[in-house]
Amino acid sequence: MSFSNTYLERVIDASRSHSVFNKEWSTYYSRDFADTFLPFSKKFILENVRFYDALELITGIEIKNGVSLLEVSNVSVFTFHKDSDAARIKQKVSFDKNELALFVQLLNENTVQVNFKFGEHVRNQIGSVLKSNEVKKSTVDLEATTYNFTIEEIKASISTKPSSLEIINFALKTFGVELTTLSLKEFDKMISKAWFNSIPNFEPGFSRKKNPGTWTHGDIEKYALEKFFSASEISKIYYGNWLRDYSSVITGKTVGFDYKDRLKFDNEEPFVKNNTVRDYKLFFSFWLSQKSWIKVIRLLATKDFVYNTKKKPSENILKHKKEFISEFGDPTINIVGIYRPEEHIDNPKGLIDESILGHSKLIDPIRFTYEKSDGKFGLKKLYPEVLPKSFEVNPNTMMKRYIKEDIDELRPSSFSYFSEQLKLAKKHGKTNRGFRHFGAAMHVLEDFYAHSNFVEVCLIKLGNTKVYPWVDLSPEVESISDSNDKASKIPIVTGNFGQLDIIASLAPKVADGFLAVEYKDYKKLKPGDRTFMDEIIIIALEDCIQKEEGMPEDQKVKVISIEYKGKDINVGYKELLTIYLEFLEIMDQIRKLEEIPVVGRVITLYKQSMDLISQTIELLFTLPLNLLVNTFDNLIKARQTQTTKIGTDPSHTQLAKDSPEHPLNDLAGYLAFLTVGKIGEDMANCWKTGKPKIETIIETAKDRYFVHPCFTNWPDNEIKKWAKNNTSKVDDAEKGKNFYDHGLEAFEALKKALKKTDYFKDANK
Repeated sequence: MSFSNTYLERVIDASRSHSVFNKEWSTYYSRDFADTFLPFSKKFILENVRFYDALELITGIEIKNGVSLLEVSNVSVFTFHKDSDAARIKQKVSFDKNELALFVQLLNENTVQVNFKFGEHVRNQIGSVLKSNEVKKSTVDLEATTYNFTIEEIKASISTKPSSLEIINFALKTFGVELTTLSLKEFDKMISKAWFNSIPNFEPGFSRKKNPGTWTHGDIEKYALEKFFSASEISKIYYGNWLRDYSSVITGKTVGFDYKDRLKFDNEEPFVKNNTVRDYKLFFSFWLSQKSWIKVIRLLATKDFVYNTKKKPSENILKHKKEFISEFGDPTINIVGIYRPEEHIDNPKGLIDESILGHSKLIDPIRFTYEKSDGKFGLKKLYPEVLPKSFEVNPNTMMKRYIKEDIDELRPSSFSYFSEQLKLAKKHGKTNRGFRHFGAAMHVLEDFYAHSNFVEVCLIKLGNTKVYPWVDLSPEVESISDSNDKASKIPIVTGNFGQLDIIASLAPKVADGFLAVEYKDYKKLKPGDRTFMDEIIIIALEDCIQKEEGMPEDQKVKVISIEYKGKDINVGYKELLTIYLEFLEIMDQIRKLEEIPVVGRVITLYKQSMDLISQTIELLFTLPLNLLVNTFDNLIKARQTQTTKIGTDPSHTQLAKDSPEHPLNDLAGYLAFLTVGKIGEDMANCWKTGKPKIETIIETAKDRYFVHPCFTNWPDNEIKKWAKNNTSKVDDAEKGKNFYDHGLEAFEALKKALKKTDYFKDANK
């Protein structure tokens, strides 16, 4: 039998079946189907596309004998004549779960009919894409539908060297999904450009193992309590301690208010004439709300207490957050609290009366409810007006009164807070809550050594009379030769709160929490996973949106101008959140698709979404840091700086020994280690046997630890030994006023790191 060379006759000839086959077979796998019913068609594989082409759609490719068709191919294309056996039997073909198949049959010389078939996994993924694009048809409907095209339309859609990408796009476009396509390499380049993968990580809450001779709150409790509590219990105790530092961020200078409350500040009594409201309200619209700060603190706690404890943690914050809440409980507003000087032994002098911001007229006042040891509950607001008596030196104790003396119910002493926390720890026993209260008490005790001049006065008492005590001494005291006598004339003071303690300890950890994941780790996540950065961006955007609730549209902030559909439009916070959530959905789709070889090498994105994402993704990654670093920057402007006149009120950042570089960090940390160890032992016995009684533990602390160095001798031998072995550090302590401002330095280091990325423009100012 001979055939002419007309196109139709060539197609009919190439669509012949094998001469021997069983027409009664009930099913055929796609490769068997092709080998049986299209053995004379042109056969070839390009990448992961398998072609049996009787219609001569693909031209210009040299077909070599012996081309193997045994390798796994994920896209299969079969072209044949409408009257062939292949056309009659195609409904019986079965497919691999990762396979996408096209049946293209010639109806006449100009027209073809196309059917699509999906393996199980591909069917699920195609369905997901259709749903996201609001295509109403199901995959079952699509497989049952035939689509007519001209030969030229098919050839225009499938090039002479077709890839799986082209065929997938052809299929999706046929289904009504308009896509733009990027290679994984191109997409990586776009996202990586906006990623903070060049920012260095900062130190977490433990440093002693890596840097012997330094102490943090975490180190003190880890080593002081290990003989009396399990590692899990110590972690929960430290969590209570950790919360006290992070509550410091919630002050009148760092918390914003929603639009409805801002209207109250502008129009209602008692706000309109209040000086604090007048001075602060300009910033209320962009600072994070108290609720949003709690969400940020929750994430940072998750990082410190779950993520950092694992050798190879997942970058999925949702998984870790769930584990953290299950193990430690959820840090609510009432658990986190707000900044109160008594929780840190801070000198309240200079604090602005911010209590108006907790007024009951506000929808979201800054305040929290706390439990008292007598079973009642109280309400705490930001610190009220500072009374002069609060920061006086008591001549009998030679200590500032706010350390151990209650001024009134609104202004309790640090020792009262310490005592209440120990009583609550005893009341709730060895539970999450009991451990948390015990950790809060230890925070105060540790801060007594880190945030006061106790260590300096001890050194003076023991003969190191040139050590700078961080108070101005009269010529008479300066001239005293007897070291003990001289020390007895120097009051024990702590720093007044310039808020740089937030920057020194919190800003680097905030940055570390936001920037902990690189894009290469981000891509390894599973569909539905979210990173620290994702959650922070969502918190920041939701907070900004909430602040505009009820605001007229023309007053809402427009964050950025972008080009969209050929026009310049202004995008606000709500639009940015929509864009980012869409970006996350796309990433979820990519992660799903990458599990399937048929589409795993390409990324398909909605055209309009891609235009928006490419213009705004960089902004979204920097938005939270803009908000936070600008907030910290505003705090710095109001900080107290070193002056020649200190009196008895140095600033916190001048006096604090939290920094590992401080020459007295080691000594202050060691004294705290000793005292926490002793009270920890007593507390373990108190919980276990009831002895010693909690009142005894409190009285011991009052008489032995929270005292002037001249009224106790317990640390003397330890300090003598340390001074003998650390003469260079003692020399540095004598230089006193030349210590750098470690809070400012930490903040500047953060800004310097951000500058290197070129993405945080405000950090260059």
